[in-house]
Amino acid sequence: MPEHNLRTLRAAGAGLVMAVTAALAIAGTAAITEDAPRSQKSRPNASGLLVRDPQNPMWLRRQGGRHVFISGPGDPEDFLYRGIRRADGTRDGDQMELIRKLIRHGGNCVYVQAIRSHGGDGKPDHNPFVGSNPARGVSEAILDQWEHWFETMDRSGIVVVLFLYDDSARVWNTGDRVGADERRFVERLVRRFRHHDNLIWVIAEEAEEAYSVRRCQAIADVIAAADRPGRIVANHHHSGIEFKSWAAGGRLSLFAMQLNVPLDQVHRGALEALERASGRYGILYAEDTEMEGADTEAARRFLWAAAMAGAMPMLFGCDIASTPPELLRLFRIQQRFFEATDFHTMAPHDELAEYGTTWVLAYPGRSYIACSETGEGPIGIRSVPKGFYSADWTDTATGRRVAQRRISHAGGTLRLKRPTGIGASGVVWVRRVR
Repeated sequence: MPEHNLRTLRAAGAGLVMAVTAALAIAGTAAITEDAPRSQKSRPNASGLLVRDPQNPMWLRRQGGRHVFISGPGDPEDFLYRGIRRADGTRDGDQMELIRKLIRHGGNCVYVQAIRSHGGDGKPDHNPFVGSNPARGVSEAILDQWEHWFETMDRSGIVVVLFLYDDSARVWNTGDRVGADERRFVERLVRRFRHHDNLIWVIAEEAEEAYSVRRCQAIADVIAAADRPGRIVANHHHSGIEFKSWAAGGRLSLFAMQLNVPLDQVHRGALEALERASGRYGILYAEDTEMEGADTEAARRFLWAAAMAGAMPMLFGCDIASTPPELLRLFRIQQRFFEATDFHTMAPHDELAEYGTTWVLAYPGRSYIACSETGEGPIGIRSVPKGFYSADWTDTATGRRVAQRRISHAGGTLRLKRPTGIGASGVVWVRRVR
């Protein structure tokens, strides 16, 4: 992790990046000229195993390639079991319709579960076993259908966040160890799907309901031994900021966090989680039950509150089927913005916010992302060194983009007037060019 980011997290204290003294000098203005918006690729480059960035483990990248920002649905949990069950265990459901909807409108992840029976929230046949009977082994017909769906998503850059177990689902009661039957099951799934680049394994939803920390870590070891080197393995717990099953040197490298807090506490809670992580693992804000039924504006606010605290957001209750296209587009707006920046070099620096700026991510002195939720006046960033800068704006509600070039700054607080087309909710990437 870059040293400047680690210092920021350690200095945060009490889980927050605290404001610096209000007496910072406001000593500069910007001369701005506007260019046409930058063109962007319509789809991300989906090639290359998704791994954590060895230089900054709070972020993800392609193995040997570009960085990836996850923003999308935190549902539907029952994705693999939607529709009428056929005699061979496959489903006559709407899965391909949901995938096509994501491809068309936005959302580069989906939250799915392999076993929802045996104590979970699903029906007795919500598992991939022949005749729904674990003793008969895994059904090849079911895995073949999953492969079709996964392959379609993989080619489109949609990350399958695949939970082995739903909350309280437990097929094998073997205490802290992984028994022979469970090992065969896990290895079969991993070997069947390990060729996919866009896949993250998660041990269990609210894992402590059915599994000890040692059991989760042992399952992660089985996954890692059967999978490609570098595969991300995550875990999920009850609502809170502690990654209970993480251990130094272990296989678990991503916290699929559940944090059930009201919208106005999302940013603060995610900052606290990031401070707790202290650069050791990344945070996927996988679940906030307070967001169930959120309208488009509330969803937008959640996405940016989480992202500007260093977490990648997944929206709870977003079942895709009933989700309006305008909400799905918010995911793509956010993903495209972040992936066009050097966000992976940054950490939260809210103490740098000035004027209408709400939150800041920064590599101080080099690159900044400033987000405004106020809609009032210019955006400002404190303590920006003298130099020349470029700025790329995005309206987080509409996706409108505006590029500004040749910004001459005398040093101190950088003050940027919102360009035409950037409304009340805007975000800007500012980087030093010389």
